[in-house]
Amino acid sequence: DVICGYGVLIEPKVENIGVTDFSKADIFIKNGYSAAKDKIKEIRKYVHDSVPLWQVQIRRKEFVNKKAPIYFDEVNVQGLDHLQSEFLKNQLLKRKDSVSLSELKKEYFKIIADDKIRSIYPSIVYNSKTNKYAFNADVEKSENFELQFGGNISSNTFTTFFLELQYKQFDIQGLKVAANAYLGRFYNSATANVRMDYPGEKPFYQEVTIGFNNFNYFNTSQMFFGDETPSYMKKNENFLNFNFSFPSKSTNKAKLDFGINIASLSDSYYQTHNFTRLDTYDENSMDMISVYIQREFNTLDKPQFATSGQKLAFQGLYVNGFERNTPGSTSPDLNAQSKSHNWFTLRANYENYAPISKKWRMGISGDAAFSNQQVSATYIASKLRSPAFLPLPQSQAIFIRNYRDYNYIALGWKNIFKVYKSVDFRIETYGYLPFTPIL
Repeated sequence: DVICGYGVLIEPKVENIGVTDFSKADIFIKNGYSAAKDKIKEIRKYVHDSVPLWQVQIRRKEFVNKKAPIYFDEVNVQGLDHLQSEFLKNQLLKRKDSVSLSELKKEYFKIIADDKIRSIYPSIVYNSKTNKYAFNADVEKSENFELQFGGNISSNTFTTFFLELQYKQFDIQGLKVAANAYLGRFYNSATANVRMDYPGEKPFYQEVTIGFNNFNYFNTSQMFFGDETPSYMKKNENFLNFNFSFPSKSTNKAKLDFGINIASLSDSYYQTHNFTRLDTYDENSMDMISVYIQREFNTLDKPQFATSGQKLAFQGLYVNGFERNTPGSTSPDLNAQSKSHNWFTLRANYENYAPISKKWRMGISGDAAFSNQQVSATYIASKLRSPAFLPLPQSQAIFIRNYRDYNYIALGWKNIFKVYKSVDFRIETYGYLPFTPIL
């Protein structure tokens, strides 16, 4: 009951949602509006004067016309040192004399999402002399060092452990140094990465990554120990990557990447599944350099098993490399080969999810590759070097020859049923069509 007898209690129907879950703001507003409309008759009992709607609209329009546009020409930061404060000022004001509210808002949410910042308490103050506003921010910085670990336990050879150490710092530019390792029976890797962020009117970041990847494809399905039958295929990759990334001018959900990748690939494999310990591997290697450009728009809610949002990515790639092949005991051709390769590849990837009902969401996906790549010395090497369609995490642990081709298109249909809070049940169907199969 209302404590005061001259009032009306409005109780919108609100789900069990946290007050900081701003993704449901539209629902809150709609429910509040509906609840208030339902109480209008009761409210009118206590409102004895009434203004026609047309007069209200005129008054509102006059008031809005008097309102000056909101611009910010000053940023004051507390909780950081001088250089760190300058970094935030440059990012918020974009090195301009002043910015609009919409411009500052966009950069503010970028800062909130930055892992170098733990929290921000903002406020704004009007300056009557300049008719503009000052943005004040009380900032708490994240710890410089961060340790992350995790893993995946599986009934097959995909069991893997993960460990990463990060160092984060920012002053005039933002700096992030990271080193990580994956340890498992199927996949092992070590990577080091340095990233520099440059704020301003045209912000961008550059990063350098060096590392190696090792994949062992087994005939067995033991998690750690078991049958000592050797791997029927091993992939080794050593690489050095230089990447430059720029935000899209049209939306803050997209970015444009340019880069150069230098790599040395080494593969060992049997050309049949019927092999013994006495057999020797085919050895195929390629030293290569590639340049690429790619654009990605991404609003997916999760990097894996997304349930909402959209993703659209395009990539153009040019590769120049030199291949060497030494046949093993299971090869039908015992002559060593070497030759140069160069080719172009275009790739496109698409995902989109939409609600069908409260408990059911549907998604579609597409993946396509087009290339003038030439075949390698052997059929297996050609498949290893070709673009691959890997729609599921489990498919990455299996060498599926039929889903690797230079030119293909693949489509997916996904049905997601909400079981309980963050628990979903998924049914996914995929179709794959190669245009020029590797034979």
